[in-house]
Amino acid sequence: MDYAVRRTKREDLPKLLEIIHELHKDCLDKFNVFCNDDITRNRMEEMFDTSLVLTVDDEVIGTIAGFITAHIVGNTPVVHEMIWFVTKEHRGHGFMLLKEFENMCREMKIPQLVLTGNGSFKHSQFRDYCFSLGYKRLETHYIRTLED
Repeated sequence: MDYAVRRTKREDLPKLLEIIHELHKDCLDKFNVFCNDDITRNRMEEMFDTSLVLTVDDEVIGTIAGFITAHIVGNTPVVHEMIWFVTKEHRGHGFMLLKEFENMCREMKIPQLVLTGNGSFKHSQFRDYCFSLGYKRLETHYIRTLED
């Protein structure tokens, strides 16, 4: 199998929607986060400049994408990763995405990258991997659905 990472293209959107549906099924369903294809498509289009796909034999099997913003206390640019997901049968190859994502941020002169760990995956392994790369804990997110 020939794995490769490249910039996201418009023609990748249908496959990206499939991947995002798998992400949703794997971990977002239980949080009452509902997937709207039109909104998802628009969000992915907004992140094309900061988005990569992982392919195997030219088929899209994963993605990483984020938004450029700044910290609330200053103007230093930072990319907040919004999605980093690889289809189940190709897990383990997604770290190629992170390496290239970091390189892309460097090329864009963005000095910081914030990763988000997904609570439903093996969080301690993810945390340990991030620490091994030099990432530090910034904060931890919690989610609650507020009902009337």
